[in-house]
Amino acid sequence: MPEEREPSKEEIEKRVRNLLGNGQDGEQEDDLESRFAEIEERAKSIRASSPLPEPPEFEIKRPQAPKYQGGNYYRGVGVGFAIVYAFVGPIMVGAGIGWFITNRTGNQNGLVWGGAIGIVAGFIGGIVTVIQTTKTGPKE
Repeated sequence: MPEEREPSKEEIEKRVRNLLGNGQDGEQEDDLESRFAEIEERAKSIRASSPLPEPPEFEIKRPQAPKYQGGNYYRGVGVGFAIVYAFVGPIMVGAGIGWFITNRTGNQNGLVWGGAIGIVAGFIGGIVTVIQTTKTGPKE
């Protein structure tokens, strides 16, 4: 094992300065700070020599809301719902009447047939109603 020698007074002072921050590390920090300052100055000069361009101007035109036309605005929606109800209503009524007749007769084997005949009759009635509604148009 090599013998450990006593550090000299200069080495001890150097170690103490390094521990306290007064040694060569402080000089390195000063050098680093000066380099940062130099970089900042270069960045400022570059920014000053080439400023950013002005942003372009945009003209945005918003669409105008449709003007209220005195109740005619929702007429199309009303006609659409009228046609749907005119088609679905007779089918539901036909199915209900067919189910009622089948239950009243007591024929359990024909339970499906009464409802099926009612649905077909309602479907035909619904188509006739829709055709009449679309030919004549809505009543004003």
